[in-house]
Amino acid sequence: TLLETGAGNSTICMLLLQPNRLVSVAPDAALFERIRAYCAGHSIPAAALDARINGSEWVLPQLALELRDHPPCFDFALIDGCHNWPMVFVDFCYANHMLKPGGLIMVDDVNLHSVKELARMLSEHPDFTLELDLGKSLIFRRTSDARAMEEWTGIPYISRMTNLYSRAPNPFSLAAGVAAQTSTTR
Repeated sequence: TLLETGAGNSTICMLLLQPNRLVSVAPDAALFERIRAYCAGHSIPAAALDARINGSEWVLPQLALELRDHPPCFDFALIDGCHNWPMVFVDFCYANHMLKPGGLIMVDDVNLHSVKELARMLSEHPDFTLELDLGKSLIFRRTSDARAMEEWTGIPYISRMTNLYSRAPNPFSLAAGVAAQTSTTR
């Protein structure tokens, strides 16, 4: 059973694997029509496609609610939907909740800052191991049965970065703003 945020070529590739179910989340109904037409024209079975047409911030909480009384069901999750803040983390939060222990999570477009921060967090997290580096995509395996991330103090990357930021001057403080204005008016 597979999950993806975003749809397109990845959807077709996953359908080639003939999964029991592929939940694909994207806000573009016409995109799913094109995917189904392509599959039909190339003899690719598409009956497993469960197209969820809306933003992942709406679909994934509903899907998690539908599955809340069931054990995690996804063997693989691809995060390749909306790449802005905080969406990549929202997608990860829900995908992780529904991912089986030992399941794989692929993070695409790590060249983008928001996605890179998620990848950095996962690369240092004790519940995940990096299985494959594909350049702009990374695949991690969840090595525990934890369905949610612990508080920030239990996440090595967040804790390390917090310690680093704690020693730096606060660029948002009133004093920093006055100092910046003074230096630009001289």
